[in-house]
Amino acid sequence: MRFRHLVSLLCITAGCSTGDAEPILSDSGSFSASASQGTFDAGESSVGDDGESGDATGTDSADESTGETGDEFGDGVCGDGILDPGEECDDGPENANTGACTTLCTVARCGDYLIHEGVEECDDGNDDNTDGCTNFCLLPACGDGFIQPDVNEQCDDGPDNGPEQECTALCLLNVCGDGGQGPMEGCDDGNNDPGDGCSPVCLPEGCGNGIQDPGESCDDGLNGDNDDGCTDLCTAPLCGDGFPQPNTNNEECDAGTANADNGDCTSTCENASCGDGFVWNAGAGSEACDDGTNNNDNGDCTSACEVPFCGDGLTWNLGTGTEQCDDGSDNANNADCTEACIAAVCGDGLLWNAGNGAEECDNGLNNGPGQNCLANCKVNVCGDNDVGPSEGCDDGNTDDGDGCSATCTLE
Repeated sequence: MRFRHLVSLLCITAGCSTGDAEPILSDSGSFSASASQGTFDAGESSVGDDGESGDATGTDSADESTGETGDEFGDGVCGDGILDPGEECDDGPENANTGACTTLCTVARCGDYLIHEGVEECDDGNDDNTDGCTNFCLLPACGDGFIQPDVNEQCDDGPDNGPEQECTALCLLNVCGDGGQGPMEGCDDGNNDPGDGCSPVCLPEGCGNGIQDPGESCDDGLNGDNDDGCTDLCTAPLCGDGFPQPNTNNEECDAGTANADNGDCTSTCENASCGDGFVWNAGAGSEACDDGTNNNDNGDCTSACEVPFCGDGLTWNLGTGTEQCDDGSDNANNADCTEACIAAVCGDGLLWNAGNGAEECDNGLNNGPGQNCLANCKVNVCGDNDVGPSEGCDDGNTDDGDGCSATCTLE
């Protein structure tokens, strides 16, 4: 024991504890642990402050008289089973570079270049996850989240690998034609052949894929604009397709199969209107007629696309019309225009005494000489020089004593 302490003191005196691995004599006489492992620091002694020999912490070691083995004098030997200052662990003979406590009395950890059996699969002591050993000291495997080119991985998204993902369960990029539909693919039938329902770029073949397939006039990817030269039916603009196309086809409307010449949208995709020559009587229409440019307020179809009639205020005297006048609601059989839209005249049998009329009577065909109503629609009166039905004479005056009395009786 004294020899061991003497060696220690000589090392301290000579300053041999430099932080490099320097051997120190163990109880068995062999050199094992280094000063850098916490046995002694430069300038420290194995003798405690109280003058008693002890370990590097200053605590007394077991009395030699007890006969106990171990680090009795605090000599800090790694592998003695005693945790000395500077040691992280010491499992004695169980220390091993493949165990939890290494032969340097350090706790086994990922990155120490030592493979801890049962815990680590590898340990290359660096932070490169793509060199055959990850930072977790695990051998590379598809699904670990690290791309390993050495094992032909193209990608590795860890738990996100799998079907319909950007990276497959085999750590291969999901590409068109591999049979697995990726997140950016509309289909994947395992080939890049056209005409089989899935295009060479893995988009479903048909209207909307942006590619003009057989049977399509165009295909702009169903962009929602049906007036850009290509409809969302992948057809060229056409009146009757149901898409109003004012820019590309000069359409005002398009109701598709509901287009009709008597409807709101004509068969030529124009908004129905009075004067277009089509009788608009369906939908919102209420036309009774429409002669197009021949519409006329005096004709068979008025400018309002209405069938003329006596009393509408329009003199219907063209076409099949025979009206002489039409004062609308002012038509009357005693007015300037009769209820039959015939201009009032003396002799029509109607007493025209309103408006411009001044008839006193009108017996129609019975007007005339010797009648109660003369031909000028004046009442036959005594003194008018016309012998009326109730007169015995009428000398054109109302004087007595001239052969015809003032009451038109013979004297």
